[in-house]
Amino acid sequence: MYQCISVVHVDPAKKDILVDAAKKLAVTTREETGNLSYDVLKPEGREDIIILAERWQSEEDFQRHVAHAGDEGDRVFEFGKLVGSVSTGPSD
Repeated sequence: MYQCISVVHVDPAKKDILVDAAKKLAVTTREETGNLSYDVLKPEGREDIIILAERWQSEEDFQRHVAHAGDEGDRVFEFGKLVGSVSTGPSD
């Protein structure tokens, strides 16, 4: 199993926009070969953070998921652009 956990520091005023987009990405990602789960978490009391928790059967499955993340128009690329526009710092 392979896991990817991202902590996104977000402008609280724009958090809902990012959460909605992350939930849409989660729906399509969960249909991908090898995906075990994709969860969007909003820690209680932390309006400035969103956690994206992905579990994959293998690192190869995850790499396939992000293989085109640098290509404009790719859904992972578009989500990354949104993250960049609402984040308040680098993701962990």
